[in-house]
Amino acid sequence: MTLAELQTDLRDFVAGGLPADALEHRLVAVIVRTGLELVLPGRALDESPAERLVAKLAFHFEDLQSEPDASRREAATIVAALDALSPAAVLDLLPLLLTRDRFANIVQKHQAGIISRTSFVAAVSSARLPRGLQEWLYAASLDSLSRFASCLRSDDLRQLQQLTGLAAA
Repeated sequence: MTLAELQTDLRDFVAGGLPADALEHRLVAVIVRTGLELVLPGRALDESPAERLVAKLAFHFEDLQSEPDASRREAATIVAALDALSPAAVLDLLPLLLTRDRFANIVQKHQAGIISRTSFVAAVSSARLPRGLQEWLYAASLDSLSRFASCLRSDDLRQLQQLTGLAAA
């Protein structure tokens, strides 16, 4: 399965045109073909970012039926990311994209003074984000963080790219 095929399948799943069980069936073939070694961190892989992204997403979405509404929201986020960013950028941001609401809430709580700067830095550090984005988040003003959280919540990843300097598609 290519990244374009997966993106089409996810788009159809979000729109309700592809049932969860049909998408799961297609993803099983990817899981069997790629094997677990593709998604283990720290491995030197020859595959392109697009191929690695397909493998990671196949493993992530392998059980769509357990939480179909949450899976549709996550699939919509991934489709929006693929429309706006390069496969390499989406691969780097996958941990953030799949926890975007939680991360946006952390930013909001930091802005409101509910969590300390130290706790915010710890959350950013543990999110496995690209170093450049981590550094941007550490240095960002509260206003910039507010715009960042807004972009995350609305899947406005083109604006997020402009705000943070991420690589575009």
